[in-house]
Amino acid sequence: MDQITMLTRRVYRLEQEVAALKGEALPAIDQLPAYAPATAAVTTPSPGATSPQPATQPAAPRPRATDAAAVESELVGTWFARIGALALLIGAAFAFKYGVDRGLIGPGARVVIGLLAGAGLIATGEWARKREWPAFAQAVVAGGLALMTLSLWAAYNRYQLLPAGTTFVALFGVTIIGAALALRHDSEALAVLAAIGGFINPLLVGGRSHPSALYGYILVLDAGIVALSAFRAWSSLNLLTAMASWILFGAGIREATTGVGLGYATALFGLFTIAPFATRREGDVFESPLAVINGAAYYIAGLWLIDRHAPDARGAFATYVAVTELVLHSAVRRWRSNNETQAATALLAAVFLTIAVGFQWHELDASIGWAVEAVILGVAGMLIGSRFLRASAVGALIVSVYASVFVRFQAGDAYNPAQLIVSKESLTFLVQAGAALFFAALLSKGEQWERTAAAASLIGANVLALMWMSFEAVAYFRHGSHFIATKDRQGLQFTLSTIWGIYAALLLAAGVTLRSRLVRIMSLALFGLTIAKMALADLWTLTTGQRVVGFLGLGVVLLSVSLSYHRFRDLIVGTDEKQTA
Repeated sequence: MDQITMLTRRVYRLEQEVAALKGEALPAIDQLPAYAPATAAVTTPSPGATSPQPATQPAAPRPRATDAAAVESELVGTWFARIGALALLIGAAFAFKYGVDRGLIGPGARVVIGLLAGAGLIATGEWARKREWPAFAQAVVAGGLALMTLSLWAAYNRYQLLPAGTTFVALFGVTIIGAALALRHDSEALAVLAAIGGFINPLLVGGRSHPSALYGYILVLDAGIVALSAFRAWSSLNLLTAMASWILFGAGIREATTGVGLGYATALFGLFTIAPFATRREGDVFESPLAVINGAAYYIAGLWLIDRHAPDARGAFATYVAVTELVLHSAVRRWRSNNETQAATALLAAVFLTIAVGFQWHELDASIGWAVEAVILGVAGMLIGSRFLRASAVGALIVSVYASVFVRFQAGDAYNPAQLIVSKESLTFLVQAGAALFFAALLSKGEQWERTAAAASLIGANVLALMWMSFEAVAYFRHGSHFIATKDRQGLQFTLSTIWGIYAALLLAAGVTLRSRLVRIMSLALFGLTIAKMALADLWTLTTGQRVVGFLGLGVVLLSVSLSYHRFRDLIVGTDEKQTA
């Protein structure tokens, strides 16, 4: 008995047992016809013949719904329902306004009708959900929630029918109902529609409300939406809610006192700061835009409020927001691991801290402050292991150098310290050069871009030092005047060449001692620049005798450097050739 026959009999026995359990009977296995495998005639191909290849039949295309049908279903079944619910909400808002203008029904009746209509829409949505019409059900429920919220808001703000406490509790209840219905329908779209309806309610009703009432309404609505977003991981709600909240906050900021405005702004900022941590979704694309919008809106709102009564506190407020962003950046690194959000919070911290320095100090004081800020950000980035903070620190140093060298000193034209060497101008250059050396050491062991930035920082530190000495020499010859006499120009140019040459020699010695090829290359480049300056400019302003001395001296310098390089080559570049051999 072959294997196929054995397997067939085993399967048939199993079928007999199943039939017996059902009360049915199958014929005995011996009554089954014997399995006879088909045999095919084997033909031996001729030596010159080619065996035919089986033809491959193309698979028949699978039937699928037409694109037109899909578009029709999405348009009519989903978007018609959503737009219809929104149109119904807008119509109800204008009906309130029409009722006020014509005096057709009393305020209490309008509110009751609005509440009943909202409840009816919610009931209709529940009926549609049971019929498995989710898009229609969600849109109708969203319209009902928004209409109920609109009615309660009008009862308090427009008609003064409800006290603030009762309105607060009622609005909170509607928010809870909306959250429960969104969960019941398991629909992020319903939550978004409900949120939109809640935020446009004050704009549709009209009227100027008290800032505390408006901001209280925003916080109640925000709390419910953020809780819903956290429960279902609907992170897009956080971004939508933050944008709408800060827009409405700005609508009432002119009537708000500094204390009330800062209190509510801080509450909003705190709510949307912790919102992403409550959402169970890593790598969320909405998280970094939320961080930027929330931090920037809080800073702008707080600065506007403080500037009205205490402009001197602007720097302190900016520093406070910057430190908060630093703490948030550290928290994101620890608990969220979102690179985009890490970059956003680091950038905000650097920007706010830079602005704070600009508020508190001016001109050279600000440049020194920005250099110190760069070191602080660099140390913070090193301590918590954040490359984004280290990159922001380099940016702050660039701002410091640009503000001093090109804005304040105008590339040397406006460098005129009251006292040479010991001055605020000198301190600015020294602090900046020191910060650049700090970054050269800090970034030298990091990633590829950091090692490149370390080399650039080392070059920048030496350029700043050489620039400072050159500016000091120019200031010495200027003697407080804006022009240098012709007889002094030769002395100035030779002084500059001497400074550059001595500095190049010191760089070469440092490169040999530290075994740093980059430092040696910088020294050779500076030697070349000095020699070119002397040959093309300085020597041709002298008399013939002075030229003889100058060219002889230049030749001696060049030969001495070349001889020293060949004599101490192994010490300078190491013993690579011996190691290779």
